[in-house]
Amino acid sequence: MDDRAWAQAALTPSLGGLGLRRVVDHADGAFAASWAESQATARESWLRPPQAETQTGSQTQISRSIDSTIHARLVAESSSQRERQRLGRLTAEHAGAWVTAVPSRVEGSDCVMSPAVFRTAVRYRLGVPVARAGVNCSFCMQPFDLRGDHAACCKKNADIIVRHNRIRNLISRMAEEGLLSPVLEKRGILGDSKRPGRRPGDVTLPCWRDSKGLAVDVCVTSPFSVKNLYSAAPADDYGLRKHRKYDEGFVHTAFSFCALLKRLGA
Repeated sequence: MDDRAWAQAALTPSLGGLGLRRVVDHADGAFAASWAESQATARESWLRPPQAETQTGSQTQISRSIDSTIHARLVAESSSQRERQRLGRLTAEHAGAWVTAVPSRVEGSDCVMSPAVFRTAVRYRLGVPVARAGVNCSFCMQPFDLRGDHAACCKKNADIIVRHNRIRNLISRMAEEGLLSPVLEKRGILGDSKRPGRRPGDVTLPCWRDSKGLAVDVCVTSPFSVKNLYSAAPADDYGLRKHRKYDEGFVHTAFSFCALLKRLGA
């Protein structure tokens, strides 16, 4: 782990870190917050320490401000757009949920990560190499990049495909429990099922509202693809592209269209 990765690991999870905060970064702020709170609790007036001159607010507020400054510095010192995009997307809502989630087999085996998977996920999150040099993808035989982006974007059997199918199946199970009679991979919704790339019904609900069904197109995208590398909201942009592609075709049909997007987090 280099200095940049360690600096990121010491950030709060909501800013892309692992919550391993360094005492050297937060000691002054913690002392200033403790002094202020203790003085208020005692209802006394004490000599103001040097730390309280520059650090104001609660310890949570001060630590958040320190972490935000470190994160901004990491972004500013990034050597590539890929690195800036990685750090930026880590601040998205729920991007670090797996870091703070409590492992629970009661919720299913998917809620417990094996040590090997956890180590790989941490490496990917911190932007350190996850693969060896000179390795080719076993599915498409293309060179495997050190950062692991190919594993997420490979068209043969990537994480995108795996997540797509699992999200699709989850939505279908939820719809079944709601007695909505979902249909997986329904063909011919737009009357052109033979045309490639025109399969918007990953999960189709025959009766949704206003006597019309709903075609749900599950989409998973990577923030590191060519189209998304400079996007501040890759999933939203991809969803808009999907609606531009299909909305007109759904006019005067028996179905409404909805794109459900999932972004691959770093």
